[in-house]
Amino acid sequence: VLSLFKDAKIRSIKRLGGIGNESYKVNILSNGEEKRICIKIFSGTLNEAKKKAIKEKYFIEKLSEIGFYVPKILHYDLEGKLIGRPFLIKKWIEGRPVGKVLEKTEDKEGALEAYTYSLVRLHKVPLSDISPNIIKTYEKGEARILEQIEVLKMFSKLVKVDVSNAITLLKENRPRALGLSLLFGDYAPENVLLDNNKRLYFIDLESIEVGIREEDVAYAYHMLCFLELFNKRLKGISDDFLILYEHYYGKPLRNFEYFKAFIALKLYLILKYLMKSRRFLRPVQVITIIYPIIYTIFFKRAMNYLRECIRTYIVS
Repeated sequence: VLSLFKDAKIRSIKRLGGIGNESYKVNILSNGEEKRICIKIFSGTLNEAKKKAIKEKYFIEKLSEIGFYVPKILHYDLEGKLIGRPFLIKKWIEGRPVGKVLEKTEDKEGALEAYTYSLVRLHKVPLSDISPNIIKTYEKGEARILEQIEVLKMFSKLVKVDVSNAITLLKENRPRALGLSLLFGDYAPENVLLDNNKRLYFIDLESIEVGIREEDVAYAYHMLCFLELFNKRLKGISDDFLILYEHYYGKPLRNFEYFKAFIALKLYLILKYLMKSRRFLRPVQVITIIYPIIYTIFFKRAMNYLRECIRTYIVS
């Protein structure tokens, strides 16, 4: 880190949130000027971590080339030779998560427009522009759905929850004629930043994948619904997002009720798994204090909302 700057001294290191990897904000004093960087260390087996690091580096460079706002990479080790795990060192983006901006009434509309328009732009990136060596693709959209149904089955077994009726229904009712798009994969308002010039930055890109655009839209929709659960002033923002998305994309969403239920079930099972393994919580010593708060305030409300989405689809 110090070799990237002249006469540098590290002033502070702060561990950031995150579940699958480790990220740190590092403040550095260089020639009397303060610099900020982000270090992302990839977790998993060495092979898994390498794949994630290679993928994120590729998409930072590719999306920057296309015209998206992404952090600049200052240094990287994709092989894990230096510390035993791959890492990226990126320029720190001075901005606020879209979720925080949405809470400010005066900035809400502009933030939602930027959030929606950036997702539309990503979905319109031609898959032919993306290296097939970096990301898995499918011959047909139906193959993607069938693969994701197997993922649902796997998570239901891990958390020992019987959702076989819902999975069977989703398999039987799956749409057949579906196009494929580039997906963000984790498009929550907390995972993208708005800077002071209202530019939206994609920060973490390791979850990008090929799939059906309605998957991404349904995921973002549910994330906005979560915000509505905790902030009454944001009521209706999820529906506004759908209207904006169709406006910017130029075509209506297809089979959205199906994908809304599909992603609700996926989120339900993933949240069950994360809470069961307590992977939401760091460091370990504060688990006994934080866990009940997270469980009662977020987990219960979110899970009740997701259960209702799934139930509504099953009985309809």
